[in-house]
Amino acid sequence: MLRRIELDVLATIDRGDTISELATKLDHSESYLSRAVGDLVEKGLVYTERDGRRKRVVPSDARAVELYRNLVRQPPTSTSPRY
Repeated sequence: MLRRIELDVLATIDRGDTISELATKLDHSESYLSRAVGDLVEKGLVYTERDGRRKRVVPSDARAVELYRNLVRQPPTSTSPRY
């Protein structure tokens, strides 16, 4: 099961975001995001690349990541009945 912060990272991440950029986007500390990204790496949903002193986070090619990202990016649908 994924924690809320992990779902938020998957929904927000663009290819090559740094931990710092994700922290700004999601309004959390870098240390909190770093731990969440580490958990996602262990689950095989993202991987990291070193860019000098920065760590870039990249979504994996896992089909589950792509399905989730497509799901959360779809526009909301109305659930109200039509008369």
